[in-house]
Amino acid sequence: PGSARDLDQIVKLDDRVANAKANVGTLGALIQAYRKSESWDRLATRTKQDYGRVFDYLENLAPMPAAEIDPPFVAALRDKAKTDHGWRLANYVVTVLSIVFVWGREFGLARDNPAHRIRKIKPGFDRERGRKNKAWSPKDWAALVEAAPVWILWPCAIARYLGARRPGELACLNSRYQAWTQSGFRASFFKLLGALAKDGK
Repeated sequence: PGSARDLDQIVKLDDRVANAKANVGTLGALIQAYRKSESWDRLATRTKQDYGRVFDYLENLAPMPAAEIDPPFVAALRDKAKTDHGWRLANYVVTVLSIVFVWGREFGLARDNPAHRIRKIKPGFDRERGRKNKAWSPKDWAALVEAAPVWILWPCAIARYLGARRPGELACLNSRYQAWTQSGFRASFFKLLGALAKDGK
């Protein structure tokens, strides 16, 4: 992983690219204005880099009039991002677009927020096939290990490394030192995955 200095340099380079002139009223101009704002300046370096990944993905849409972006378009964009890069980036595209449009509405640069209430994609969910299991990559597992409290991590580790499945992994204790129920574990587990998706992990 890069150092904090490396991240700062990447963000500064991204900002220089973002300062290239964009046509007024376009998505590119809206993003450019946001990246020059106080709201952008207050973001952590890591967050700026994560937002930059979304802006890079949206680069081809920069000439599109912001007023033409509506909820169905955002939903279609989310689905395309899932196909291109997976559900995490797809959900982050929705999140970042919502942030940018909310900011733009406050400053008269956008009429509304087309990403408002756009459904986030759940892990392993496919519209046509329904929920299905999906193999976790080493990056997926590393993100879970870093973020999960021990009472969620232990059942996941037992399932991953020992092949145990319900009710075996649920024999572990939850945060109240009681055995997990199936519904309780699923609720806590998917809440954590949702938080990771929001962070683009």
